[in-house]
Amino acid sequence: MRLPHLYPLAFLNKPLSDVRLAALLNIPITAQTLIAVLTRTRDVDMTVRRLVYGSVLLAHADLPDDAMPGAAHPRALTIAQREKIVRNGLGDREPAVRAAAGKLIGAWVDAVSVGTKKGPVLEDVLAFLGTFDLRESAVVEDALLSVFVTRVDVFDALEFDGARLLFGFFYCIASEHRADGFM
Repeated sequence: MRLPHLYPLAFLNKPLSDVRLAALLNIPITAQTLIAVLTRTRDVDMTVRRLVYGSVLLAHADLPDDAMPGAAHPRALTIAQREKIVRNGLGDREPAVRAAAGKLIGAWVDAVSVGTKKGPVLEDVLAFLGTFDLRESAVVEDALLSVFVTRVDVFDALEFDGARLLFGFFYCIASEHRADGFM
């Protein structure tokens, strides 16, 4: 039995980075192929790593109207997969990869949105935080800081009674990280 849609999967581990790039661009994202795609977040080639975040996962992060989430939608990913994406992406040594990962993480806020497109942002941020293990995760703080840096519109739209100081604190920390080349 031939599975031509899985042929690109065989090419993800080839030594030439151009072959891995072509495979990433042509592989259908399913639960079975996602594991192999996520291994490319630690690829030796910066272009491959950036492509995983900036093209492959980002293209499948949003949810069309009235559609079931695809394999790369944040709600379809396991907690471990989301944490791996955040840890590997924001912890990458290349600024371009960190920027692509930050853009993906920022898109997750819209992807898990509980309201309308112009709904309350606080509920969207809380829904985003709810996709992580808040007790055990070491990357939630990095993910939230990334959202504040890459999605200033989200930060500006947040309104709290007194708790805005807490988010302001996170934003200040994020600004320091951005100045240091964190994102």
